[in-house]
Amino acid sequence: MPDQVVVDLFELRSARVFFLHHSVGQNILDAVERLDGAVAGGRWPVVDVDEAMKRDGGALIDVVGGTNAAPTTKVDAFVSTLLGHPGLRADVALMKFCYVDFAPDTDVDALFAYYRDSVRALRALRPGMRLVHSTVPLKARPVDVRARVRRALRLQVFEDAANQRRAAFNARLREAFAADPIFDLAALEARGPDAHCARERSELAQCPVLTDAAPTTNDGDDAPALHPRFTDDGGHLNPTGARVVAVAWLHFLADVVRATRAVPATSPSTSTPSTRVTSPPPIATMTSSSSSSSSSELR
Repeated sequence: MPDQVVVDLFELRSARVFFLHHSVGQNILDAVERLDGAVAGGRWPVVDVDEAMKRDGGALIDVVGGTNAAPTTKVDAFVSTLLGHPGLRADVALMKFCYVDFAPDTDVDALFAYYRDSVRALRALRPGMRLVHSTVPLKARPVDVRARVRRALRLQVFEDAANQRRAAFNARLREAFAADPIFDLAALEARGPDAHCARERSELAQCPVLTDAAPTTNDGDDAPALHPRFTDDGGHLNPTGARVVAVAWLHFLADVVRATRAVPATSPSTSTPSTRVTSPPPIATMTSSSSSSSSSELR
């Protein structure tokens, strides 16, 4: 087991982290539990809200909230669960949208404004809880005949255009919350195991769109995409992708917890040093020896 994973897990096992997600989040949690189980000295228990209310000590509070393809319901679930259960005593809280929450016609400005205003209101009401963020996961670039023909004819390919909307949301998130810790899941997914972007035309090209503004093409052809070696179905993380992302996610959260403990929040305006994960720590490129697969069912 890489030393950094051991260090990060020992930091997190005494922390209470609230995570609202759906299926890609479950892929990450499955890999986290496999990593945690391989490190001696205890466990970081994954519990639901009811169990978290009954127990003291560290916990990863696992919440599947809201409805897929209705992203504002996920924001509402995030806010209402945290406000309605003060006994959770979360040190850190974050939510993650799913790729299915974005389509070519998604109103990114309206959705981002809803998320931004909700998070700011929650922060004002829960100043002692560290709110952090995650970029939206991507889907793989379709390379079937139909998609190739539509691109050649300059017609819209659904997932290309949807990835453009995801990239636009992520760009707004990075800009508006630049001072906050952001787990850049999209950047990790696009870079893949070789730190390269998923491209039909140039598989080994460096990904040009990670933290900049949304792509400028009308059909989304230049939008970042999930690396094909990180997925078996075009959307969910396979064991290789899940392990890389899980290692980076643990490192991100451990850094947030370390910073929060060093500088306790005392008011809504208090901030801790920004933590940004756009690429894995060196150990994150190691692939899993486990042959078990992550959940591939949208929930």
